[in-house]
Amino acid sequence: MEIGDKVEFAGDWLRNTGQLTGDVPFMQGEIVDLQPLNKHNQVATVEFNWLRAHGANAHISPPQRVKALTSNLEIVDRKGASE
Repeated sequence: MEIGDKVEFAGDWLRNTGQLTGDVPFMQGEIVDLQPLNKHNQVATVEFNWLRAHGANAHISPPQRVKALTSNLEIVDRKGASE
């Protein structure tokens, strides 16, 4: 994973944490920072645009930054893949 990649939470992680419904399984964000944790993992800072749909009150909340292990993320779109 690289800074600029578009990511979402991995399905296995969502199942293991019991997050199969709600907003989290549908969130996608962009990696804005990566820090090494060990030789197998990095900690990614991901900026999510939280989509919250509540009927007629659907809106998009301001971007939120979340730290997550890269092993708990899946790439949706690689930075520069469409260039």
